[in-house]
Amino acid sequence: MIFEFVGPKARHHVAAVFGYSWSLGTAAVALMAYLTRSWRNYAIASLVPTLAVLLLVHLPFMAPETPRWLLSRGRKRAAGRIVRQMLLDNGRTDEQANAAVKELLGDSGDGKTTASDGRHSMRRSLGLLARSPRLLLRYGIVCFDWFLVVAVYFGISMGAKNLPGSIFVTSCLIGIVDLPSYLIMHLAAGRLGRKTTFIGAASGSGLALLGLAAASHLLRDLTWLIIALSLLGKMLNSTAFAIIYIWTGELYATNMRSSGLSTSSMCARFGTLFAPLLGNIRDFIPGEFGPLVSYAVFAGSSFLAAAISFAVPETRGVDIPDSVEDLINKVRCE
Repeated sequence: MIFEFVGPKARHHVAAVFGYSWSLGTAAVALMAYLTRSWRNYAIASLVPTLAVLLLVHLPFMAPETPRWLLSRGRKRAAGRIVRQMLLDNGRTDEQANAAVKELLGDSGDGKTTASDGRHSMRRSLGLLARSPRLLLRYGIVCFDWFLVVAVYFGISMGAKNLPGSIFVTSCLIGIVDLPSYLIMHLAAGRLGRKTTFIGAASGSGLALLGLAAASHLLRDLTWLIIALSLLGKMLNSTAFAIIYIWTGELYATNMRSSGLSTSSMCARFGTLFAPLLGNIRDFIPGEFGPLVSYAVFAGSSFLAAAISFAVPETRGVDIPDSVEDLINKVRCE
């Protein structure tokens, strides 16, 4: 949703701000657990910010509908009102705001007859996608990427208790390490592109986790090295996790973006189902090879995510199609 409020050049900036907040919230979980020391007290403490967020997002001025989505549904006047208010809030004059809204609305009133007015039902959109093997392959790869990246992300997080030192400290570090990961994404997404950033981050995470697998088996006494490699692997995996949000949102047409992201997120939830197993696989493999197998699986998952992503196109600076038909026509021209 937040990506639809800004243009192509600003999407990664918005995603970075979201990521910084995510990182601080993850670190705050460890702090709250340390202070409460009881799941009941922790549940009560976490209820306060949850209720605050639920109240805020239901305020119209806090989370209005996106103009791009309204335009894709043919609701030009509603989109015009939101755009006008955005322009006024950003220091534009009434004349400038009215001119921009007039340009947006054009001469077609509510725009009920435009090609992107949302008259295509979801069933028709899915039917069009089903007749495009290239798009089906592309979205299948993206969904599998979500599965792999999220499985590694939460697997490392849930395996924090197996790292040397205090579980509260290591959990806090694993949350804080997301800050530099989003900074890397912030700097690289606009310069290197979404695809290059994702492949580089996933590959780097795989290398760090492969080193962690070797260190946990051969250099168990070097506690600092094990923790450092774990944090490095988590940081680069978080970078891949951050950029895939932007990349996925830019791969879908506007009238299917919410459905596409929901499908990708559903695949990610399957990854979270495997995360506890991967993070604690040492409990099922006796002897010294448990950590080795666990981190080797993480590394292999990261390498696989990077390898299959070469088949997905770059989206940096690319205009997002409003409809599935526009997207299919664009793919045919590639």
